[in-house]
Amino acid sequence: MELIFQGEDEFMRFIIDRTTKHLQISSSKTGYKLTNMPWKSLFDPGKEEVQEEATDKMDDEEFKGCIVRDMKLIGYKLK
Repeated sequence: MELIFQGEDEFMRFIIDRTTKHLQISSSKTGYKLTNMPWKSLFDPGKEEVQEEATDKMDDEEFKGCIVRDMKLIGYKLK
């Protein structure tokens, strides 16, 4: 799945493959170049195992909703 978020002055693009647990992100921090990121970076530090187990049970729409909600909390909107 591909998700693009807009913040106040930047865009973030996530490419997420839940089957292979592969994550790529582009943002100002990566020079807007797609960069491989650890799968666990989707989860809160110290809660990775519990959150990963919970999201593994979700369908794609529920999973997407979690990502969108979390990004909204830090000031990004789904584009």
